[in-house]
Amino acid sequence: MTTHLFAGLEDPQPPQTPPQAAQVPQAPDVAPVVPEAAPVATPAAAPLTDADYFELAYLSGSDLRAGYSCPDDAAWRRATPAKSDAMTIGTAVHMALLEPIRFAAEVVVKPDDIDGRTKAGKEWLLENAGRIVMAREMHDRARAYAGAFAAALAAIGIDPLGWWLDYERGIVWSEAFGRCRCKPDLLAVQPTPNNAPGRVVNVSLKTTAKPLSSAQWTSQVVSGALGAGYDLPEYHYARGIAAQVLGDVERWREVETWHVIATTTGAPRLAVVRVPDDIMERASRLWADRAPVIAAAVANGLQGVVMEALTIALPRWADSAMPDAFGDDGGDA
Repeated sequence: MTTHLFAGLEDPQPPQTPPQAAQVPQAPDVAPVVPEAAPVATPAAAPLTDADYFELAYLSGSDLRAGYSCPDDAAWRRATPAKSDAMTIGTAVHMALLEPIRFAAEVVVKPDDIDGRTKAGKEWLLENAGRIVMAREMHDRARAYAGAFAAALAAIGIDPLGWWLDYERGIVWSEAFGRCRCKPDLLAVQPTPNNAPGRVVNVSLKTTAKPLSSAQWTSQVVSGALGAGYDLPEYHYARGIAAQVLGDVERWREVETWHVIATTTGAPRLAVVRVPDDIMERASRLWADRAPVIAAAVANGLQGVVMEALTIALPRWADSAMPDAFGDDGGDA
């Protein structure tokens, strides 16, 4: 049974360390332990269903990521949702770690002898329509990560038996420019003797095809991702969690953001990394500048083809470099 947090969905009134990666050992192949419901300070509102949550036209972390370079890209993502193979693998790993019962029901291993071009193969695919089909190796990898998840939580300092845990709960709140939403993978709150929040931790599950062969390389992978647009969603989540748990978005600095990163290639590895405070401070400044613009683009939707007429001035060296730079196929100009 999931223990839900003590703040409802009502509108709120509007440690400094570098990233350190801990390699997490494999644990027995068991599902994550979820504690029974504990007393809470205030009754929780009923969690939003996935269908209700994704119907909300509020600014999300995915919008911020898509619109990081161009706000119109966020509107395009909303209008033309697509799911890559990497996203499908990420979804399956999320299920294995957080929803093992759903993983068992909705993820199926594709037999080696199934060929989708044959009659038998087409029948098998039809029988498993709507389920996630995975190769045996990736399915076993996801199950191994589920078994090691308790060790990942221990590396963060989370005690599943003594903390309040909430898996993928939709959160909504208001900002000056409009309504926002987020859906943390795992929200963990440490209770105190007076039943108030202690540590507030946002655990974000990530998958990567890059190897995590050392702590230094893992830190470089995480830093690269945070510098390429993933910092805005993490800050956005911190504000939403602060609104939900602490009652004030401006207390976002009290929310710790941790990544649990699983490799999808090479030897199975989990890495645990805390997003450093200076990254979050930088993201707070970017968010203040970009979030209202991206929210407006999402609200306005796609407005047809965006066309810009530009006049550029080439440097002198470009006159001689242009033919080589663009190639010459010998055809008419």
